[in-house]
Amino acid sequence: MNDTERIPLRRLRFNSFEEVQQEIRTLHEQGYEQHGAWSLGQICQHLRIFFDGSVHGFKKMLPAPIRFILYYVAFKRVLKHGKMQRGIKVPSFLLPEKEAVTVDDADEVQKLQASVQEFVSHPGDYKPSPGFGKLTREEWHQLHLIHCAHHLRFLSATESS
Repeated sequence: MNDTERIPLRRLRFNSFEEVQQEIRTLHEQGYEQHGAWSLGQICQHLRIFFDGSVHGFKKMLPAPIRFILYYVAFKRVLKHGKMQRGIKVPSFLLPEKEAVTVDDADEVQKLQASVQEFVSHPGDYKPSPGFGKLTREEWHQLHLIHCAHHLRFLSATESS
């Protein structure tokens, strides 16, 4: 699929991390159709990078002036509209493995479930975002819910027979 082709995607919005985990379980258990570049395992791996980074810190950060601008321009828009734009270029250290065949869906689903639980039960402040800087707990929660919906909308559960 090239950038000019735009497949209509599911409208997906999560209000809790339990809803996120249920969606991931459903996709894994029922099977799924892929409407984007990444498999379920790759999406889980990418989301896990963000959940783990918000608790333990990220490998790299964008420069402070860029984070400041992105916070007030992009982040505020994401929260206001409850969604992310398609086609945003993401730094390579935040991307999943390139080959879907090397990523095991079951393993990545399990790892993401553990990361979500660790994030939710984390008692202290979260680490700064590599693109938006320091976020409050509520901002991190909203960002993760929106981020999960953004990526998981590229998959749809197959109909069970």
